[in-house]
Amino acid sequence: MYINDLTMFILWMVDAPLLLQKPGGLSCDGSWQYNYWGYYWGTFWRDQPANFDAATDVGSSGCQQWNLVVIFAFVIAFSYLINFVIVGSIGQAPSSFTIRPEHKHSSKTKSAARLVSDGSCGSTSLWFTASYVGFRILGIAAATVVAGLVGTSIASTSKAHDYVDSRIIYTIVIAGLNLWDGLTFIIPFNVFPNVFTFFILWIVDATLLLHIDGSLTCNGSWQYTYWGYYWGQFWNNKPADFDTIATVGSTGCHQWQLVIAFAFLAAFSHFFHGLIVRSAGFNGPMLRHSL
Repeated sequence: MYINDLTMFILWMVDAPLLLQKPGGLSCDGSWQYNYWGYYWGTFWRDQPANFDAATDVGSSGCQQWNLVVIFAFVIAFSYLINFVIVGSIGQAPSSFTIRPEHKHSSKTKSAARLVSDGSCGSTSLWFTASYVGFRILGIAAATVVAGLVGTSIASTSKAHDYVDSRIIYTIVIAGLNLWDGLTFIIPFNVFPNVFTFFILWIVDATLLLHIDGSLTCNGSWQYTYWGYYWGQFWNNKPADFDTIATVGSTGCHQWQLVIAFAFLAAFSHFFHGLIVRSAGFNGPMLRHSL
C-alpha cells in the first residue's frame, strides 16, 4: 500500500498539470474548449449549421465539468500523498490493516536506532548520507537557477518602471526561502515537515506558471506582453510601428521554460529528500548526530 500510494500520486501529478496546460485551462476560453471539450460535451457536431462559429456557439458549454476534472485530479493526487505520509509515519500496515503491538518497533526503526547509536551502518549509512545530501543540494541548485532567471526578469521590469506580476513575486519569494533554508539549515530540525512544506509551495508555484497563457510554447500574451517583452528590454527605445508579436517573438522563451522545469525539479527534489528521511525514521536532531 505504501509504494502504491506513491505511484498513484506521481501518476495523478503528471496528469493534473497536463490537463491544466490545455489552451484556455480553467478559464475555458481557448482552442481546447471551443474545438474539443466544449464542442463534444455540447454535441455541437450534430446538425452543425453552415455559419457555425466555434467560439460564439460553443461558449462555456461544459466549462464547469472541465474545471471539476482538473480540480479533482489534484484532489486525488494529494489524497494519495497525504495517505502516503500517514502510512509512512506509522509503518506500512499489513494486509489486514491492523497494526499489531509487536510490530511497533519495525526493522526500519531498529535500523534507524542503530545508525544513530553507533553510526556504523556501512553501505546503508553511506547510501542515506549520499541521498540526503544529494537531494538537498539538488533542491538548492534548482532554487538558485529559478531565482537567477526570475531575478533577471524582475530587474528588467523594474528598469521599465512597470509592475512585477504576482506569480513572479511568489516564485522569487519561494526560491529565496528555499535558498535561505538550504544554506542556513543544511541539517535542520523537523526536516520532514520542512521539506514537505517546500514541496507543496513549489508544486503550487510550478502549476501556476504552467497555467499561464501560452506558457511552454511561448506564443501567448504572457510571452509577447510580459516575459519576452521585458526579458528583451523592448520597452527601451520602442519604435512607433512596434509590432509586439513579430518583434518579441521567442525572446527569453528558453529561459522561461527553464524556470518551469526547475520549479518542478525543486518540488520533487524536496519530495524525494523527505521520502528518504522519512523512510529511515529520522528527524532533525537524529541527523545532526548521525552525520
